[in-house]
Amino acid sequence: MSTLDDLKASGLTWQGSPASTQVSLGPASVTVTAREDGERTTLEARVSVADGVPSDLSAAALGAPGDTTFEHTGGEVVARRTLVSPDAGVAYDAVFELSKSVASLVRLFGDMAFLTAAEVPAPVAASPPTQGVFTPTHAVPPGGMQAWVEPDPRSQTAATLDAGLDLEVAEERGDWARVVASNGWSGWVDMRVLRQK
Repeated sequence: MSTLDDLKASGLTWQGSPASTQVSLGPASVTVTAREDGERTTLEARVSVADGVPSDLSAAALGAPGDTTFEHTGGEVVARRTLVSPDAGVAYDAVFELSKSVASLVRLFGDMAFLTAAEVPAPVAASPPTQGVFTPTHAVPPGGMQAWVEPDPRSQTAATLDAGLDLEVAEERGDWARVVASNGWSGWVDMRVLRQK
C-alpha cells in the first residue's frame, strides 16, 4: 500500500490529482497536497494570506520538523516536507504538523488576515498591548530565545526571537509569559529568561 493510500484510509478526504485535503485550524483553511515519487512523499501545506508576510521565510524552518521549507509566493505561504517511506502514522502526523507550522507562521503576523476562497475573515490579531500603546517591559536576552504558541514547551514553536527585541508582558502563567511585540505579534516565552527593562 502506498503512503497516499494510507492517507486516504486515515479518515481525511483526499481529492484530485495531485491528491489534496483541507485542514481547518482556527481562521486558517490550509490546503495540503501529497505527491508520491517512488519511496518519497512530498507534502505541501498552503494558506492564502493578505499583505504583510515577508518574502524571505528561510528562518521559519528553524523550529519546523525535518526538512520543512517555507516560501511566500503569489499571496500564499507554502510549507513543504518530504518523507521517505513513512508508515501511515508518520504520514498522518506530518500532514497536521505541516498544517500547524504554516498556520502558526502566518499567525505570527498579527495585523494580517487569512484569506479563504469564499471570504476574507477578520484579521488574526494578538491581544493589544496595554491601553493600545506598546510599552516595553522586558527584552530578549543575549543569544535570543524561542517563543511558543502555547505556554507549553511541547507546543508548536512560534518563533525564534532576536537578542535585544523589546517586548511587553501581557499575561503571566507560572514561569511563562505571553509577550507582545511592537508590531502586535504575540507568543509565549519562559519568563525566567527575559531581561527586565
